[in-house]
Amino acid sequence: MGPPCHARMLTNRVPNYVTAIGFAADSLDPDTGFPLDEQATLRYECGRFGDRICVHLADDGFVEI
Repeated sequence: MGPPCHARMLTNRVPNYVTAIGFAADSLDPDTGFPLDEQATLRYECGRFGDRICVHLADDGFVEI
């Protein structure tokens, strides 16, 4: 497992809820771009509140996830 990564957005709205979905490129249908097997996708959900907090506003005005 590698180091943690962050996504940064310059926005005036801080999201309450975030869903990140990932999958391997070879698991995509080449014609549609959709995953061939939903079971092969990685899904991570978190937000500003609760037990999976992952969203905060940085001092420089960027939202970090």
